[in-house]
Amino acid sequence: MGRYIGQPVKRREDPILLTGRGRFVDDIKLPGMVYAGFVRSKYAHGRIVSINLSEAVKHPDFVAALLPDEAAPLPSWM
Repeated sequence: MGRYIGQPVKRREDPILLTGRGRFVDDIKLPGMVYAGFVRSKYAHGRIVSINLSEAVKHPDFVAALLPDEAAPLPSWM
């Protein structure tokens, strides 16, 4: 172990990453895949009184909206 401390170590993944051949989660494209977008309040401790999705649901690419009361509560450690 002592002979490795302070010494450069050649990593196996370096050539792939340095030549642009690395694959990342964001590179995965699956049929029917959709993306999630999150909208947060720009006001600290702001309270949402109502949400109007009438225009959003008209968009041809709209799939779904998950409102706060439909989401699972956060775990206590978050």
